[in-house]
Amino acid sequence: MSKKNASSKFAKKRYLSVSDFLKKKDKITLGPNNSAIFLKDPKWFSFLFARYKFVSKMIINKKRVAEFGSAEGFAASIVAKEVKSLDLYDFHKNHYSVSKKFNKFQKNINVYNQDILSLNGKIKYDAIYSLDVLEHIDKKQENDFFEIIVKSLNFDGVSIIGTPSLEFQKYTSDENKKSHINCKTFEQLNSLCAKFFYNTFMFSMNDEYIHTGHKKMASYFICICSMPKKE
Repeated sequence: MSKKNASSKFAKKRYLSVSDFLKKKDKITLGPNNSAIFLKDPKWFSFLFARYKFVSKMIINKKRVAEFGSAEGFAASIVAKEVKSLDLYDFHKNHYSVSKKFNKFQKNINVYNQDILSLNGKIKYDAIYSLDVLEHIDKKQENDFFEIIVKSLNFDGVSIIGTPSLEFQKYTSDENKKSHINCKTFEQLNSLCAKFFYNTFMFSMNDEYIHTGHKKMASYFICICSMPKKE
């Protein structure tokens, strides 16, 4: 007969391995940006993880991968688990320092404090992804953004671009409306990507669901681009 109102010794022992693992590692702390998100709208992390999981499965087993505009590098480990090496780029010094500390246990992640628009394309990647970045780039510089992606890709490289839907902006927060200066419709994003890649594959997204449903009702778009148009 087991005691009432008490877990069994067997059940309690199942947590020992996790406790032992944590004793060997420093605790991981959220950075200021993700801490604020957690306090304001924690469900947003489910959307974020879904995007990074999708990216990771699209570029599985790629040898050298880069994220352009990685912020605090919070979900980068999802991609890192599926590729050989991952380079994170962000121009924000605070993001860099947080990402460097947060990802220190991921041996195949390298973090760089560098403006992606200042890259020269000498380092070539098999895949480059950029999520929630394009909407923050001045429209006058969006061609520069894509040109450096093309320059930084191998001839058979793949790029994945994710950005909020322009139609959905009327439902978003005032804070996002101020910072989202370059959102796109389905057609606009596809046309922009097609200027720099021979193949583009568009997906819609609502909450954590990525699909090919009605584009006008999507809150987010993801475009997979292949065969960069090299000069």
